[in-house]
Amino acid sequence: EEVLNRVFWRGENTPLVGRAHQGAPGSVIVAAPRSAQSDVAAVIERLNKLDPAVAEPKNVRLSYWMVGGNKAAEVDVSALPAAIAPAMTEVAANEAPMRYTVLFHDSLLSLDGAHARVTTSEFQIGQVASVRPTGTIIADIEIDFPGGVGTQSKVELATGQALVLGQNVVGGATSANSSANPAVSDAIFYVVRPEPAAAQ
Repeated sequence: EEVLNRVFWRGENTPLVGRAHQGAPGSVIVAAPRSAQSDVAAVIERLNKLDPAVAEPKNVRLSYWMVGGNKAAEVDVSALPAAIAPAMTEVAANEAPMRYTVLFHDSLLSLDGAHARVTTSEFQIGQVASVRPTGTIIADIEIDFPGGVGTQSKVELATGQALVLGQNVVGGATSANSSANPAVSDAIFYVVRPEPAAAQ
């Protein structure tokens, strides 16, 4: 069901090609145009050939940090948590000296291959993450904040590996509250890190 719905998914604000629903035990009900039915049959046939250990659904948890950088006399990562400090230290070595602070942090748990989203008045995160047989994670991620500060990317990560994405911010720091406001940071960095997620 989850695999088929992912195949049908075409992105936000785009109608699904079809929908799959759980039917009686061992069955899936698919509502899709006739032109898509042969593809559905092909997907099911491939799934039937998978090793059961590989095909078993898994939970995927991705943690997200939004890090603001403000110009400083020297690099300062002392305010960053241990989970992302090494990755940001490596990035900071290639940037102008800045003081780095976490503006936002959250994590999103989803079933392998399922689309998940969290939305608040301050941010929006969407992800479709899958665990490969090798154990690495393929993820389509989307992070949006008010004012157009956001990013969208497809990445491959190992559990515990932190990926840093950067985005410059026009304007720079102009407020005493810059440590909590992405609009007044000199640079914005997004850090994504897969975490182990046992079955619930």
